[in-house]
Amino acid sequence: MERFDFSPTIAGLALTVSALAWSGGSAVQGRYGDRLGSRRMVVISTALMLVAFGGVLVIAALHSSPWAVVVLWGFAGGGMGLLYPRLTVLTLAYSIPADEGFNSSALSISDSTGSAVTIAIAGLLFVSLPVAGSGFPVVFGLAVVVLLIAAIPGLRLGDGPEGTAAAALSAAPAADPSQG
Repeated sequence: MERFDFSPTIAGLALTVSALAWSGGSAVQGRYGDRLGSRRMVVISTALMLVAFGGVLVIAALHSSPWAVVVLWGFAGGGMGLLYPRLTVLTLAYSIPADEGFNSSALSISDSTGSAVTIAIAGLLFVSLPVAGSGFPVVFGLAVVVLLIAAIPGLRLGDGPEGTAAAALSAAPAADPSQG
């Protein structure tokens, strides 16, 4: 942190901005996701995260101002907020009722496993391949590569068999007012 003049305050601010942007992106996805469609959401999310990861990669390589990281991490949070909840909705939309529990669990396990494996690889790259005197550019380069690979199947996303969130909510059994 000292090498990049990155104080704990700046790091905390970057995480706060990211969390708020994630929440905002999630709210936008919930409100306008069906109008935008899954593919467009993937494109918007991927663009936001590419700007963030690419920008942080450049900052880490050039030892630039850490304040730009606060803004860029907001882009990353917004991109994740747009996309992450959509994947759960689509998983359930494509699942038959008998498979919803299994598919939801599989999504959770793949999320945890994918994160753990990626963090392990990033850690190995960080210590093994320092660029410009630091492993950070390599880690953010890995993030860009993983994002681009993930965009390939992401661009094939549909909106579910009958739409996305609206279909998932309308498929839920309605309460019978006569059952009081």
